[in-house]
Amino acid sequence: MGSGPQALWSGLISGQGRVVSTRSPESGQEVTAALVPRGTLDPRPGEDRALAMIRHTVEQLLRSEAWARVDPEQLGVFVGTTQGTIQTWTENQLRLQRAPGGAPPPWPWLADPARLVARLTGAGGPVECPSMACVSGTAALGFALQWIRSGRGPRWAVAGGVDAFSDMVHAGFRSLKAVDLNVPRPFDQRRRGLGAGEGAALLLLEGAEVPGAPRLLGWGLGGDANHLTGPHPEGLGLSRAISQALT
Repeated sequence: MGSGPQALWSGLISGQGRVVSTRSPESGQEVTAALVPRGTLDPRPGEDRALAMIRHTVEQLLRSEAWARVDPEQLGVFVGTTQGTIQTWTENQLRLQRAPGGAPPPWPWLADPARLVARLTGAGGPVECPSMACVSGTAALGFALQWIRSGRGPRWAVAGGVDAFSDMVHAGFRSLKAVDLNVPRPFDQRRRGLGAGEGAALLLLEGAEVPGAPRLLGWGLGGDANHLTGPHPEGLGLSRAISQALT
């Protein structure tokens, strides 16, 4: 959609799809996906793509008017991710294949995006990194709200999520026949799957009510452990989460 809240909003209301035929930022192979537009990021030498995206997002937050009210010592950070720094891991794996015999690289560091946000904002509160597949970023908002409401945690929270496009993850979804290679249509009877993409987003939550600002009224989280890739046919996990959010 672009960079910044206004670009996101304009893209949403335009009705134009962003899942297009493009080139993977990892391999250069042709893929159908929604990627961060070229030229948006200014990655530093050796910087993982996910970290470049979350750093770009934090820099926007620090320039916002709302940030002037924040006391970093009373700030918590909650950043969800599914893959963490998977680009770095992939590059290390390919390097190992070309020169076998070395130590295998560690799995992608899931907490690195949250650590980077905490360092850039100077947060003195809790730092959490929920990794719960597609709901990671949404769960981060819920955990942040829970901390603020508890009275034991921070007065403010930076919460959201980040994930970069990954050839490996994309291949996994394609093997499950879960990717629509054209335009995803989630509410259409002719739907054929999801659309791959990447992005980063952060919200600033505040314990005190701010006149005119949106409010996060509730949240819910439920799992049914029905199947690795399929929810319960009666939607038990979903209905439990909805009930919690409305309570």
